Amino acid sequence: MKKLWICFTFLLLFSACSLLPVEEEIVAAPVLRPHEQSAYNLARVMRGNLDKFVVINVSYLPTRTEVHIFDESGLLVEELNIRTGDTVRRGDILATLEHKQLDESIARIRRQIEENDLARRNEEDLYAVERPGTLYQGTQQERKLTHELRMTGFENEGKRLTLLLNEQLAQRSRRFFAAGMDGVVTFVRLIEEGFRTSKGERLAVITDKSSAVFLASGMDSAYLEPGMEVTIETGGKGYAATVTAPEALGIAAKPQTAFLALMEPASIQDNASGSVRYIVESRENVLYLPSRAVHTLRDSSYVVILEKNMRVQREVVTGMQNDRYIEIVSGLSEGDEVVVG
Repeated sequence: MKKLWICFTFLLLFSACSLLPVEEEIVAAPVLRPHEQSAYNLARVMRGNLDKFVVINVSYLPTRTEVHIFDESGLLVEELNIRTGDTVRRGDILATLEHKQLDESIARIRRQIEENDLARRNEEDLYAVERPGTLYQGTQQERKLTHELRMTGFENEGKRLTLLLNEQLAQRSRRFFAAGMDGVVTFVRLIEEGFRTSKGERLAVITDKSSAVFLASGMDSAYLEPGMEVTIETGGKGYAATVTAPEALGIAAKPQTAFLALMEPASIQDNASGSVRYIVESRENVLYLPSRAVHTLRDSSYVVILEKNMRVQREVVTGMQNDRYIEIVSGLSEGDEVVVG
C-alpha cells in the first residue's frame, strides 16, 4: 500500500510540472552577409590608342593566263615536261604529241615540191633551146602556147604543194605545246600511259604571277581608293599591295570593285582568298575596356564593379567601339577593375 502511494505522489508532481506555462524562445534576426564568390573575371581599364576598322574580303585574280588546249582527238602524248607549280620560261616545251607520221608526210611534200621545181626549170630550158625533136611541135605560136600551159601547170602544182606543206607544218607546230610567256604552271591534266587526246580538252594553264591582283567587291570596296597602300592577309602571310586603277592593269572596270596589285611578285595559290583591314576611325590616348564588360540598359551603359566584395552597377559613357574594345568616355579611371560577363 505504501508503494502505491509513493507512485501516485510521483505521477502527480510530474503532471503538475507539465502544466506550468513554457517561456517562448525568441528567434534571432538573420544576419545579412555579403555575397561571397571565390573569383570574378575582372578587366582593368586601359589607356592607349583605339582603332575601328572594317575587314574587306578579297579574292585572287591573275591578270594574265595562258591556256593550252588539245585541238585534235585521238593522239598519243609522247612527252609531258611539266608539273603543277613548275616555273616556265617563254618558249619552253610543255608537252609533245605524236608526230612521226606527220613528219613523214611533210618530208614527202617537200620532195614533191623539189621535183615540181626541177620539172619547171627543165621546161624553161627546153623552150629556150627549141631543138628539133622536142615536145614542141607546130608553129611558133603553138609552141609558145604549149609552153605557157605547161608553166601554168607547174606553177599551180607548186602553189598547191606549198599550201599543203604550210598546213601540215602548222599542224605539226600544234603537236608541240610551248609556253608563250614566263609564268607558273597552275594546272596540268593527268596523263596516264596510253592516254589519247580529246579535242577541246585542257592540257595546261600558265599564270603570270608577277601581274596578279586581288579583287575587293561589294560596298566596302568604296573604302579603297587608287594609290592607297594596304596589306593583304592570305594563307597565313601578309603581302604589300597598292590599290590600282583597272585601266593601269589593262582590266575592264567593274562596279563596286577595287583592284589591289601586289608590290612584289609572289606565288599565290589559284582561287585564293584573303582580307584587308581598313581603319575607319582612330582614337588616341583614350580609356577602353573589352566590349563584353560593358552592358546596356535602355539608352544608358553601365559596368559592374566590386565594392566590399559586392557587385555594384556604375553608369558609364561610352564612345567608339571596334570588334574587341569599347572606349570609356567617363565614369571610370585608368586602372579601375570591372567584372566581365
